[in-house]
Amino acid sequence: MYEYFYQLKAEPFRLSPDHQFCFSHGGYARAKAYMAYAFVRAEGFVMVTGRPGTGKTTLVGDLIESLADERVTTASLVCTQLGADDLLRMVAFAFGMDVADQEKSQVLQRLTTLFHRLHQQGRRALLIVDEAQDLSEAALEELRLLTNLQANGEPLLQIFLLGQEELRDLIQKPSMLQVQQRIVATCHLESLKLMETREYILHRLLRVGWKNYPKLSEALYPIIYRFSEGVPRRINLICSRLFLHGSVEQRERISVADARAVIGELQMEQLAMGSLLSEVDFSVEDEYLSFTAVLSSLTGSDAKEAMEALASEAATVQLDERERASLAGENNAESEAYDEAEGAGDGDELEMAIADNDTDDEKLTKVVRSEVVENLSGVETPLENNSDKGGLDNQPRRRAAKRDLSAEPPDAQQALAEDLVRSVSPESLVGPIYAGKGREFGAELAARSNMGLSRTVAWALVAVLAAAGIALCWFYWQFT
Repeated sequence: MYEYFYQLKAEPFRLSPDHQFCFSHGGYARAKAYMAYAFVRAEGFVMVTGRPGTGKTTLVGDLIESLADERVTTASLVCTQLGADDLLRMVAFAFGMDVADQEKSQVLQRLTTLFHRLHQQGRRALLIVDEAQDLSEAALEELRLLTNLQANGEPLLQIFLLGQEELRDLIQKPSMLQVQQRIVATCHLESLKLMETREYILHRLLRVGWKNYPKLSEALYPIIYRFSEGVPRRINLICSRLFLHGSVEQRERISVADARAVIGELQMEQLAMGSLLSEVDFSVEDEYLSFTAVLSSLTGSDAKEAMEALASEAATVQLDERERASLAGENNAESEAYDEAEGAGDGDELEMAIADNDTDDEKLTKVVRSEVVENLSGVETPLENNSDKGGLDNQPRRRAAKRDLSAEPPDAQQALAEDLVRSVSPESLVGPIYAGKGREFGAELAARSNMGLSRTVAWALVAVLAAAGIALCWFYWQFT
């Protein structure tokens, strides 16, 4: 639930063992090295002990995955509160054999055949027994007999025993002397220390894409350490509830006050019977670090990868900003050039557009239209015609004195407009490519001039008719 609120890729504090989140602290790395050595020996027993929740199952899963390239057939056994005969059948089931309703001797013979076949194929058989502290002495003895199976002087089966501290007491019994002599390596997983607790929490968060949201107060870690006693499973429980509390309350920062509320709930629910905490433990100030400072305080590979990813994202953002700034600068430059071209007024903007190979139809058409409108507001006669030169030349055009078109009689207006349109030929402005557009605009201009003249004549006719009507009415009134 909270992983969606805080935009995490997965839930980082699950209670079930997951070797994908294994944290290689000092004791863990040492235990894994011992187990790897024993695995290479390929014989006898390997014993791993520790308090519940210290990571024994996670350790074995991590080891098995690291040895995935090895030719090993692995079977796991979890339910161990069984008699010797039932335990043997469970071993056969774990290796994929159906031995229901078969005698112990038949089960043992089938297991022996399986181990020999694997040996001929160049493979090894590995049995992992979890919660081994619940095994009876007879069951342990049955497992010892399985380790006696050999082919050409090489053992056919190796067994890993995982259990709590009681397993060591069981193995140390005088009656278990033969089992003791078969143990190749043993290791004990200790609880995490204070700094390891902090690194463990941040390690799991970085594995799911945490980027300092929510921010965690540095004062949280000593509180979590004391209440969990450094046991990873208890740490997971507290952190899971902390993040759930933060998502429900929509917290962007998780503080000491949030830890006080969550731990109080856990103690009331009796879900985590860790060390009791007093108000003194919560009388600390919150301190929040930046994401860069958090990563700098870590030494693991996850912190290094996160730092590299952060640097890559920062470089990408800077590149995007530079591209946007460059694009904005280009747009501004184009806008300024366009504004200057619009305000030129003497035809130079059209020459600049053609010189720059600007083939934007709309822009050139707009320039042509502005040229004609300017000449209509103040008619220039005569206008030098450059069509015989195949287009515009680079010399300023000579212009006659401007005259107000509206001051001329209607007939003169029509004649001057037609002359002007003909003088500003499309070929002289934009060349043959835009000749069609120039002719269309010239025709439109002439049509508009004709329309203006027609409207003038129409109004004159209306005035004449009105005057005639008034005169008729006056004559009628005088002579009747």
